[in-house]
Amino acid sequence: MKQAQQDALAKFRAANIKTIRKKAVDDVTIIMLAALRKQGWGKKRLKQYWDEVCELSQDISAGYLTFDDIYQALEEEVGIVFE
Repeated sequence: MKQAQQDALAKFRAANIKTIRKKAVDDVTIIMLAALRKQGWGKKRLKQYWDEVCELSQDISAGYLTFDDIYQALEEEVGIVFE
C-alpha cells in the first residue's frame, strides 16, 4: 500500500474513532440525564448539570483536569469507586 493510501486510511480510522467516541459519550449523557429526570430533577437542575458536564469536559480537554482527578475526588468525597 502506498504512503498516500496509508495516510488516507489512518485519517479515515481516526475520524471514525472520533465519531464513535462522541456517540458513546452522547449516549451515556442521555442515560444520565434521563436517570436524573426520573429522580425528579427539573429543567433548571438538568441545565446546571449539563453546564457542569461541559465545563469539566473543557477542563479535561485543556489539560487542567484528568479523569484520575475526578475518580479520586468521587471516591474521597462520596465513596464511589470505579474499578
